Amino acid sequence: MSIFCKASSADNGRLGIEIDCWSLCQPHAFSSSHLNDMHRATSRREIAACGLLLIVAALALMLRFGVKRHLRVLSIRRGHAPDLSPDDASYKTNAWAGSPIIVEPLRLVYCGIPKNACTLMKRFAMRATGQPGWDSRASQGNIHNPLKNGLVYLRDLPLQDARAIMRSSSEWTRTVVLRDPIVRFAAAFLDKCKRERFDGKTGRRVVDGNCPVRSVVASQREDLVLAKLERTVASQGLASINGHFRPQSMFCDLGKFRRVYVAIEMDRLEEELVGVIERLPVATWTREWGLAALNQTIEFVKQVNHDTASRELAARWRDAEAACNRSRLLAGNAGSVSCDHLMAARLRRFYKDDLAMRWGI
Repeated sequence: MSIFCKASSADNGRLGIEIDCWSLCQPHAFSSSHLNDMHRATSRREIAACGLLLIVAALALMLRFGVKRHLRVLSIRRGHAPDLSPDDASYKTNAWAGSPIIVEPLRLVYCGIPKNACTLMKRFAMRATGQPGWDSRASQGNIHNPLKNGLVYLRDLPLQDARAIMRSSSEWTRTVVLRDPIVRFAAAFLDKCKRERFDGKTGRRVVDGNCPVRSVVASQREDLVLAKLERTVASQGLASINGHFRPQSMFCDLGKFRRVYVAIEMDRLEEELVGVIERLPVATWTREWGLAALNQTIEFVKQVNHDTASRELAARWRDAEAACNRSRLLAGNAGSVSCDHLMAARLRRFYKDDLAMRWGI
């Protein structure tokens, strides 16, 4: 990598001298002839400017690959968190998902989003709060049902206490699992629409109640499922569609509170979740106990969960769009042929807010 800067010195008439700052910082570059050239062409201020430029570049890389999230948490600790309103959906909703879960022993707040490892996280929350049934292999509906899972939600607290939890970063950690919205749609489609289910009484194939379409035939086609969602949103709004397909930005008021949450990428779930637990504002033994409970929960979920191959399906959608765009360019008629009808393009439009939020991590 080479980083160049323009340097000038008015006192000796040298203007616009280009310096290879990267070479200047290499030990092998300081031969006697090079040193003589440096004395003739640069001043101490010019070398310092190049060093500063290298430091800025290093900081930019750090912000891109890991420090950005930490700096954001620091800014929250200085009191920049928004106030929770009694009208916020995360406080007044009665839905199964949408209000953050309070894991008091770990001082952890978790925003659950369907198809974003929410079963694992709710089992972990139940395990951490001593609720029975966290390792039940029976109906998973009890895990997600607030009336049966024994978990405490933000909406269950007095407003003053809920506000304190959402504002305090020194005593509470808030976390949310985010996922590539195209992969998430693929996971919801494969699980709730395409996966075969049969009526126990009649033996006939039925469609899961969470699938947007009710026809067994239509439920097998992703384009028809998305078309139904698009029509529903156009007539009734985003809030009317099933939670498994609803944009992630609509849960827990993430549009308002996104920056007070530590975001975990679904693709790096275990690694990043362990990192969150290790930094919880609790005693060391509590963190160690939390890590043990998390590992136990992860191992259990791996035994009972099913693989939906959602990444592979999303990759096929993206590959189809890429092939279409290449064909347009090769044919020289990019203006007359459109790829907007393909699944990847339609999903990007449908989940545009999620894409903006996710890549803002």
